[in-house]
Amino acid sequence: MWVSTFLLTVFMCGTIRSGFAALPALGVRQIPSTGNSNASSEFVVKENGKWIKFVPRGANYIRLYNGHSTFNLCNDLNCYNRTRDRMKLEQMAALGYNFVRVFVSNGPGGIDGNPNNTAPVDVGYVRRMALFSEDAAALGMYTMITLSWLPNNEFYAKRKKDAPPSSVMSGWNAFFLSKVLHEAWASFVQGMAQELKNVLGENATSIIISLQNELFLWGNQQPFASEQGLVSTAAGVFDMAKPDQREKCMHENVALWGSTLRSASKMVLPNAFVTIGFFTNWAVQKNSSSIISNCNATLHDCRYPGSPAIISQTSTLDFLDVHIYMPDGSLDALDTNLLSEDWKTLNPAIPILLGEFGCTKTWQTTVQKAADLADTLQANSCLRRFAGWLYWTWDSDDAAEQPNFWSLSSEGMVIGKRISPKMKVDPCSKSSFKS
Repeated sequence: MWVSTFLLTVFMCGTIRSGFAALPALGVRQIPSTGNSNASSEFVVKENGKWIKFVPRGANYIRLYNGHSTFNLCNDLNCYNRTRDRMKLEQMAALGYNFVRVFVSNGPGGIDGNPNNTAPVDVGYVRRMALFSEDAAALGMYTMITLSWLPNNEFYAKRKKDAPPSSVMSGWNAFFLSKVLHEAWASFVQGMAQELKNVLGENATSIIISLQNELFLWGNQQPFASEQGLVSTAAGVFDMAKPDQREKCMHENVALWGSTLRSASKMVLPNAFVTIGFFTNWAVQKNSSSIISNCNATLHDCRYPGSPAIISQTSTLDFLDVHIYMPDGSLDALDTNLLSEDWKTLNPAIPILLGEFGCTKTWQTTVQKAADLADTLQANSCLRRFAGWLYWTWDSDDAAEQPNFWSLSSEGMVIGKRISPKMKVDPCSKSSFKS
């Protein structure tokens, strides 16, 4: 695991000091194929003039009281609380974790600001995210900021007026298909990046921006629901009566959307990596040959996820973030899941982060068994090109949040210790540490 010499000498006790050095910007290094493995890629950082391997290992950190409330202001401790958050980051750092994933909330108290806000983002909200990232960087941890929705305020209301009507393109689908909304999203990402830079300055190298938690389009909403007629999109005109055209419409627009937003971010934060999150087709009872089509939402899950394989070949994203949830961590089970994604056609030059994996209490009834599952899945995923791991979640398992999930902090950090860089130095081997 990479930790800079400076950070080792200053932060050995897991406490924050002011005046820390900026974390090095992330890079990517390709790994050529050998007789035993196919070509792949890994994350790297530059230290003392040399590129060295960096393995993202950490957790999703989120408060789930009344939505995603990690950075919201409210009258109790369930929202933004810098003292609490620093304590949690120190706990992670003490176990050697180097990466934390957080989430942007929309609506009242979120990044939108008030409905009359004429700026792309609420400055105070972004400042709170920046301070969290600063505290994480002081402990040697990168912060991945994850988006979900376009803000709903006056700034975007003016732009949405020029988007296609819902009879042609529904609200959620339009985010990824409409040229006008591509431009609105670019303004959002660039505005957030600018405010982060205003606070962090050179320390913004610790920021990663994820454009979507889990990108999907709805098959039962327009323009796909009608399965007829021509539709004009940011990536061109497509015939909805033709299945291959519906597929091209989805994937070409998603790739363009991701590349457009990455360019907007890079104009402000040139060293910040940009990614998109995905769940797999397997997670929504589909396979690699499933074509986006109208469906009965009472009988089926009508979400069609973006394709990591296609996006890796057609977009400019720096890496991809794929989420895997399974009650079985075996390699056979993982292969069944990834088969739904044409995994073998992934561009080997693009690193893959396992940005969410976890375990419900329905799947495993004890925290020790949940730790076995996490340990096994992590080790097996190394064989399928994953180059980093973020567990769901650090501590969102109390009765008011997600009581049916085992977190890294559950029952004295049993899972958190088992798969930590401190106890499990090599993520690609089974841990010998038992709680």
